[in-house]
Amino acid sequence: IKHLTVSGKIIAGSSVGGIAGKAANTYFENCVNQVEITASTAGGIVGADTGGSQLINCLNQANINGSWYRVGGIAGSLGNGTRAQALVNRGQIKNSADYTGGIVGQIYTNNVALEDCLNYGEIISEGNAAGGIAGYFSVGTIGNITLNGCVNYGEVSGAIGCGGIFGWIESTYRTGSRGPANFTNCHNSGQIQGEEGAGGIVGKLSGTNNRSTVATNISVCSNTGQITRDKYAGGLLGYAQSGSSYFPTLSNCFNQGNISARAESAGGVIGSNYYDGYYASEKLSNIYNSGYI
Repeated sequence: IKHLTVSGKIIAGSSVGGIAGKAANTYFENCVNQVEITASTAGGIVGADTGGSQLINCLNQANINGSWYRVGGIAGSLGNGTRAQALVNRGQIKNSADYTGGIVGQIYTNNVALEDCLNYGEIISEGNAAGGIAGYFSVGTIGNITLNGCVNYGEVSGAIGCGGIFGWIESTYRTGSRGPANFTNCHNSGQIQGEEGAGGIVGKLSGTNNRSTVATNISVCSNTGQITRDKYAGGLLGYAQSGSSYFPTLSNCFNQGNISARAESAGGVIGSNYYDGYYASEKLSNIYNSGYI
């Protein structure tokens, strides 16, 4: 599907998209959505991608209002092996439930890549897992994601797990490394606020028995947005519940945004990294903070 612009208004149920409701192994290029959407799950271009698709140089200019899981400016969800490049959201994305993102609400399974994606729209979530680029990624027995060159300019608000780039990454498998989740050359300048776990790049990492087994790498990333949270607020990473061998790795990054946590745990780089009742040592190199805490 190439060089298609749609406009109007849709009020419908689940898996609603301005161009496609559901898609698999589909190529979208130079598509523009101007359709205002009200639905339970929705995306500006595609409501639910189940895998193998490519979305290149697509734009959402309309507001999207959701009431259930998986609401995004471009896609409600992205599946296995999907590639997304040069996607832009300029609409307000609002959801009364979980998994909300400027580009995608939820990423499924394995080998999904987002490159050079931009969000300018405000992200308003009454639920958990809200992100300027992506809301939620759940990792089972396998799973890896890559975000490169993604930038968020919009304000992000929600409950638990809110991030300028990614809201919440969760592993549901007890042992063995999952991922990796790689973030490179990403930047946030939008204000991030909510209840628990907020970061300029990633809001929250967690897993079964409060142990994340996702190998998360954040490199050459930065935040200049203000981070405000009740607890666990960090300039780059809000809250990491890390398994003993899976502490997040951060390198060549900086924070210049002001950080505040009304109850507990605020940091210029990481709000809290917690493992089995102990505060763990994350892996940091060439990191600095100049924001007020």
